[in-house]
Amino acid sequence: MHLLAGYHKPIVALALSPDGARLYSAARGQQMIWVWGLARREVERKLRGQHRKGVQALACSANGEWLLSAEENFGVAAWRLGDGGEGRLLPRDQSDWTSASPAVAIHPDSCLAAFPFWSFGDEEARHGIQLWGLPEGKRRKVIRGHVRAVTSVAFSPAGGLLASGSSDRTVKLWHHASGEEALSLTLKVVPSHLAFRPDGKALAVAGHKSVFVWGLPRGGLLHVLTGHGGVVAGLAYSPDGKYLASSAADGVVFLRDAQTHEVLGQRHLGLGGLGPLVWQPDSSGLVVGGEKLIALCEVGELLGTAQARKKEKGEPLSLAGHESRALGLAYSPDGQALCRWARDGVRIWDFSQGAGQACAKAAFVLKGHSAYEALTWSPDGRRLAASFRRGVHVYDAETGEVLHEIEAGTGPRRYLAFTPAGRLFLALIDRTSARASLQLRDAEGRPSSPGAWRWTPFPFA
Repeated sequence: MHLLAGYHKPIVALALSPDGARLYSAARGQQMIWVWGLARREVERKLRGQHRKGVQALACSANGEWLLSAEENFGVAAWRLGDGGEGRLLPRDQSDWTSASPAVAIHPDSCLAAFPFWSFGDEEARHGIQLWGLPEGKRRKVIRGHVRAVTSVAFSPAGGLLASGSSDRTVKLWHHASGEEALSLTLKVVPSHLAFRPDGKALAVAGHKSVFVWGLPRGGLLHVLTGHGGVVAGLAYSPDGKYLASSAADGVVFLRDAQTHEVLGQRHLGLGGLGPLVWQPDSSGLVVGGEKLIALCEVGELLGTAQARKKEKGEPLSLAGHESRALGLAYSPDGQALCRWARDGVRIWDFSQGAGQACAKAAFVLKGHSAYEALTWSPDGRRLAASFRRGVHVYDAETGEVLHEIEAGTGPRRYLAFTPAGRLFLALIDRTSARASLQLRDAEGRPSSPGAWRWTPFPFA
């Protein structure tokens, strides 16, 4: 295994040139795309993007002419790789935007790109995919049909189908030429990554810590692949159709037989939480992004099992990932997990193997549009309650799904905590009127007694 060093933040995007000679990479919050020459394993040049928050997804066309980079909310930039120029941002109408989930795919003929879309129109048709012609740099079509944000896109190997995953917990397959829906698949989790098997007879879908494999064209669920201890962050079939690889926040790469889905290899790379992965064009190995390093792994190195190197006692530990300043930390009641929240969301680390072996367990953005005032764990560690400017939300600590919403206005400041019995205790304090209210809610978020919101004088310092 060879390592590419130079980054100080987690790698969030990777793409390989069709000949396997160059690797394109991006780290969290950085606008620069690094171009690596893999023969010498060094950076040849850097491309400066036009993104505000940094590159978050990359795709290279099959003919090697185009490189696309995507960013949350602010569009897709395109490079003609032969001219060495800066990326030009694909234009958009004022009422139409890219999705809050950065994703991009390029058609096998290298002339068509797909990425998420949303608008302020009808809620039932607000989300979908937009198709752009790369040579002319113009939008050709918008395909609508999801009721929530599109999280992932992928073209079939033959190019006739386009798959889209959404936070509405569906994966839809489209005849993109006509815009007609060909198939709809329903999951219990939000799909994050899609991968067509090279023969076009199966579609792998990553969702949370599992991978779901669906048979095509009928759409029957063939396998549910488990084993990862963290959220799956990378998923891809090898170009020769022999293997299915997945990487996750637990630091492990799984290598499976693409037909039987039997586990052939399971290796902890020792790079912290893993991000995206891409196959070498000749299927000889994988390129995997870690928290600071990029690993070049041959298939032979991934077969079998290998555990992470145990860190020496007292070795410093850095838990990276947030793009903004931390607002707070909270250990789970059993001390096996640590939650850190910031304006850009929540990250949870698994401490069950000790602090020296901490690994990312979950990461999600909480529903709410301002800084969180407080966050607390339930006694069983399965729920998180967060207070922000407009109310209180109770979340699933594994997936970030909103379980309960409690409206509380915008005036008072809120304090909250779970009781040992699992009830949620809220205190609302209005310093202007010197009044306070105490409320106790049950496990379903309902007030435990009528009149719980009645304001009463309550002295405080």
